[in-house]
Amino acid sequence: MDVEVQEDSSESFASAGVRRENRLGLRRRCACVAGLLFLLSEAVTGTAAFAVVPRVVLHRTTATSDWRAVGKQRGTQQRTRALVAGEGRVFETRTVLKSSTSGNTAGAMDGEQENAKIIDGKATAAAIRAELKGEVEAHVQSSGGPPPGLAVVLVGDRRDSATYVRMKKKACDEIGVSSFGFDFPEDVTQDELLACVGELNSRPDVHGILVQLPLPKHIDEQSVLQAITPSKDVDGLHPANVAALCTGRTRAPGQAASWQLKDLDFHVPCTPQGCIELLDRYGVEIAGKRAVVLGRSNIVGIPVSMLLMHRDATVTMTHSKTVDIASVVREADIVVCAAGRAEMVKADWIKPGAAVIDVGINSVDDATTKKGYRLVGDVDFKAAKQVAAKITPVPGGVGPMTIAMLLRNTVNGATRAAAAAAAAGGGSAGSGSTPNLPVPPPDSSSDKVAAPTPDTASS
Repeated sequence: MDVEVQEDSSESFASAGVRRENRLGLRRRCACVAGLLFLLSEAVTGTAAFAVVPRVVLHRTTATSDWRAVGKQRGTQQRTRALVAGEGRVFETRTVLKSSTSGNTAGAMDGEQENAKIIDGKATAAAIRAELKGEVEAHVQSSGGPPPGLAVVLVGDRRDSATYVRMKKKACDEIGVSSFGFDFPEDVTQDELLACVGELNSRPDVHGILVQLPLPKHIDEQSVLQAITPSKDVDGLHPANVAALCTGRTRAPGQAASWQLKDLDFHVPCTPQGCIELLDRYGVEIAGKRAVVLGRSNIVGIPVSMLLMHRDATVTMTHSKTVDIASVVREADIVVCAAGRAEMVKADWIKPGAAVIDVGINSVDDATTKKGYRLVGDVDFKAAKQVAAKITPVPGGVGPMTIAMLLRNTVNGATRAAAAAAAAGGGSAGSGSTPNLPVPPPDSSSDKVAAPTPDTASS
């Protein structure tokens, strides 16, 4: 039952006249009777077609001295309003009605939206690895060459970096990709690193080169990353790959343009690629939607914004200087959080029904855990899942996808190299580079340092 009684509360009741008082008195009685009848019907039947969830907040208006009781609407729920006039005051009561089914009214009475669908990055990454394993087997059979190979260069003894490298090697072993480890001490020179990269560029059994970051301060990271042949830059950080992403070039001249990840002929950074893959696999429409990206790093923020834009989303990128970020995020159908601040995005920032991809990973103190801390994302997950339609957890969301996309880039590199070799009329399936991407000139240093022996042992 809907009761709609509205009056202009900005006018003083004392000066409205007898006629106005009579009208208000009549309407007040009608509203009260209607409300009582509704409540009586519930008491008699014992069940209700709707669960009644009051959300009442008092605030004072500026136009008059009246107080109003304003109901807070949640989601896209139905509501009914009764405006009851009293002496010198107007009270507005909004009752939020939420559909419920017989036998399940208790769940509706709490007034909370059902939890969002969890975007399971761990399960999705496992499915992708299974797909890639089949592609690796097909590649070896069709090309007659070596399996795809990934070389990982590690400098120093950072425990977190060593852990990431072990995880990558394990993933390679799982799908049949050869892994090569090149470990250097903390005091390695830049020339030694460049020599190693130059050696890997020329190896036909290496289709992907990854230099584990961060590097020591005395090493120029950009010089090392730019020395990698673009077709083997599986991190997607070489200027040639960045240019392809930013300029919107997707295929060779004469071929149809496509921004489906599987159709791109250059390497896209792994984490942004994983974000888009999760949206695609969970049926989130991108074209025509409003997307907001929190963060503008070269690793995540900028590339994921470009990918969303090329998929016809309307993209807004926010950062530390953005004014009133919350109001910007509230407009988004798709939210990608890569700000690096624990639980920065609150539930009331999120548009009901939005898809939320949380890239952040932060540790917060927690004395109740064995380690004394727990990992959280940039989003207040527990509260946000009551509002969003789909959301990634932390951990178990974007993280597993990053390694899965690294493997995909490596396999794609091997496939492109084989196709390029076949188009050239022979040659090694592992040599050469993607024809469309410029290759940096070889290192001119005459005193090359021999690269370490590859470590192919599984971990």
